Amino acid sequence: MFRQEDIDRLMEQLNIVDVVGEFVELKKSGANYKGLCPFHADNNPSFSVNPQKNICKCFVCGAGGNPITFYSKYKKISFQEAVRELAKKYHIPLQEIKQNKEENEKFERYYKIMEEAHQYFSHLIFENIGREALEYLVKRKVGPKLIQENNLGYASPSWDSLFNHLIELGYQSEELELLGLVKRRENGQYYDVFRNRVIFPIYSIQGRVIAFGGRTLEQDKEIPKYINSPDTPIFKKGKGLYGLERVSGIKQKNYAMIMEGYMDVLSTVSYGFDTSIAPLGTALTKEQVKLLKRYTENVILCFDSDNAGQMAAERAIFLLKEEGFNIRVLQLKGAKDPDEFLKKFGKEAFLQEVQACLEAFDFLYSYYKKEYALDDIMSKQKFVERFQEFFHSLSKELEQELYLHKFSDLLGMDVQVLRPLLFPKGTRNFSHLRERKQEEEIFVQDFQELYSVLEKLSVQISILDLQQHKESEEAKYYHFLKDMPFQFDFIRKIFQDLEKYEQGRDTQSRNTILESIREIFTKDNYTIEEKEHLFELLSECLERDKIEEQKHIVCRDWAREMFKNTVVTDPFKQLRLKQLEQKILKNKKDMGQFLEMYQQYLKLREEK
Repeated sequence: MFRQEDIDRLMEQLNIVDVVGEFVELKKSGANYKGLCPFHADNNPSFSVNPQKNICKCFVCGAGGNPITFYSKYKKISFQEAVRELAKKYHIPLQEIKQNKEENEKFERYYKIMEEAHQYFSHLIFENIGREALEYLVKRKVGPKLIQENNLGYASPSWDSLFNHLIELGYQSEELELLGLVKRRENGQYYDVFRNRVIFPIYSIQGRVIAFGGRTLEQDKEIPKYINSPDTPIFKKGKGLYGLERVSGIKQKNYAMIMEGYMDVLSTVSYGFDTSIAPLGTALTKEQVKLLKRYTENVILCFDSDNAGQMAAERAIFLLKEEGFNIRVLQLKGAKDPDEFLKKFGKEAFLQEVQACLEAFDFLYSYYKKEYALDDIMSKQKFVERFQEFFHSLSKELEQELYLHKFSDLLGMDVQVLRPLLFPKGTRNFSHLRERKQEEEIFVQDFQELYSVLEKLSVQISILDLQQHKESEEAKYYHFLKDMPFQFDFIRKIFQDLEKYEQGRDTQSRNTILESIREIFTKDNYTIEEKEHLFELLSECLERDKIEEQKHIVCRDWAREMFKNTVVTDPFKQLRLKQLEQKILKNKKDMGQFLEMYQQYLKLREEK
């Protein structure tokens, strides 16, 4: 298995013309290259290679992708094998992470299932059964060429056509359910999740199909207009972006246009704006922002012109600014979204709007100004305070000062008057506010079927703590966390196994904790779904630095939760406990001191 950053580095250095040209005779055709498709009986060159986007595509059979996925398909090997061979062939050194062979094969099988489902959807859209979908797309100015270029598909109205197709190919119903392609009724029968919908494939950065979005063709308003694949072992909704397979264009042009939906992305791409991306049925997340930052720090927000779209732009600005992005906001007039604007006014008008788009601060100033009467003193004060969150999101002190002076000039107010309104405690340093925000986000109970964010981090911190300390008594974080009141059976089972490992380990096995834990976790008391989540938890442990940053925050969150459950009637005792609580929560680094005070707290609480 290879790290994402290593795969990205390989992609940067591979040239699609060189990779494809080894197996296909290519001839220059305008800005692209053409040749006979190697994946079907092709007499008329239908295989196009785009060196600018670093992708290839057959406009007859639909085969193609980036250099790695092409090589994988042509050589009939797994993606990981293709990475390994290409790195060796082009002398690009990569660090391989050892992975359980069985697990690796399982994940390759998942990717294969999604690819088969995608091929099925892609085929149907040009059949008679897909006529309604084709007519809908053509009406939306998405013609056959754009459909093929973006690999759109169609899911039939049948309740089980995809299910039956994949079963015939030898796949198991449990696998299809795990990947969010089918669901099971109470009577045990399976049915397709996507029915009578235009299908939008969602790709990983490596160009592999990992999920789908579907737009309904039904007129029934009770049916959701859009649905998306659920989280699966190969797909996490809040961590990906629609259109990110065109990452080479984003890197080359050094900016991205963030849209709200699939059709906005397709429209803008069809008009030549090929850096367009969109969140996957959710508001923009911190994980998506961090992912995007690998490729650019410049974004244009192109959200809908209604109030919901403007609010979404506001939230996105705060997230993006925390990561140091340069942000501009598109303000469309006469249309509800980029798709509608382009169809009404055309490319040149859209380009003019892009060139005239507002810098993030100017957008917020204009947006907030509509709500306040600035000639009224109290209203003006509220207006200024509205900007607190924006200033809190700024990661650079210079940027804070520049915006502060700009704000001062716009309002005609002295900087020294503005400062205490924007910085309630009279400080320019917002790190403590951002830390508090992070703490709150960690403690938000993002309940899934198996665990919350807080409980997941507790597992990972405990594993790393056991790995780092030879003597059991030194694993302070683990010994604190293992006694917490976990709500999820899955997490409790993990800590039971960690305790067994802790009791049975010897001094020579310390460096192999992850391997030892993997062996414990392969037991039959874990379901298939639980094992998939275990694999994810353990894989993320390799990103040690990110988890280390959260160690003390997580412990304080648990302490805060325990404090909530403390009931004391004695007012003097209550006061002493409150004082201890404050001391404990103020402790940000010294775990030894934290534990000592926490034990004092427990002892005081139990005193009669």
